[in-house]
Amino acid sequence: MSSEKTSRRTWVGWKGYAEAGYGGTVQPEDRVFFAVSGEVIAGVVRLAIENGSLVLRGMQVAEAYRGKRIGMALLRYLADDLGNKPCFCLPYSHLEAFYGIVGFQVANDSEIPLFLAERKHAYLHRGMDVVSMVRHSAEPVL
Repeated sequence: MSSEKTSRRTWVGWKGYAEAGYGGTVQPEDRVFFAVSGEVIAGVVRLAIENGSLVLRGMQVAEAYRGKRIGMALLRYLADDLGNKPCFCLPYSHLEAFYGIVGFQVANDSEIPLFLAERKHAYLHRGMDVVSMVRHSAEPVL
């Protein structure tokens, strides 16, 4: 597992995002965490700073590496990096328990920044079944 402050060039160079239909962009201050198998990027997640808030974005695992606990390793690595800093995410609702493993909890709109509540409602309007979650501090990771 590695963490890098990365450039947009490095970010878009990974084809897994395009294959997954993810169109997110990276900013210079974002931290990107990679799971690497040999010379292959098997998975990636980024920690973005948006309007002063930390937001987990773009968790993706390459198709050939799914079911091998790569996403869990990325999530645990990111959680360790966060320490006691609060963080938000908007995962698909079927992943609620997955993110809950490292302390993310479902949050209502009044518990998340306004820009995230607006993003969540835009996703819902587009038919994406997402839920807002927050991780207030480090909790024991089982």
